[in-house]
Amino acid sequence: MKVTVYSNELIIGEANLQIVDENMGCISGDFIPSNNYYGFIQEAVWEFWATSKPDYQKWFALNFQVKLSDGYTLNPEGGYSINDIKELPNEPITIDSIGLSPHTIALFK
Repeated sequence: MKVTVYSNELIIGEANLQIVDENMGCISGDFIPSNNYYGFIQEAVWEFWATSKPDYQKWFALNFQVKLSDGYTLNPEGGYSINDIKELPNEPITIDSIGLSPHTIALFK
């Protein structure tokens, strides 16, 4: 399912998400960044993954949100992970989420 990804009120890209573990409420897919991601978010993502002691306050302040085309906002208990590794520039960027309710997971079937 195609979704829009935000950091606070800023659209940072789109993603094509699918269920990867229904029981855990986990979805994942390729993330297609916008210029806003490259200009405002990517450095924070790289920093988060590069350190052995991530700054979770800084990560949570990015306030990632995923919205469906009808405006429904996903609310995962486990939050979001954007997998963008600076040292692997040719790998696709992905986004994962875990802890979605059964009702929300059903929207992806």
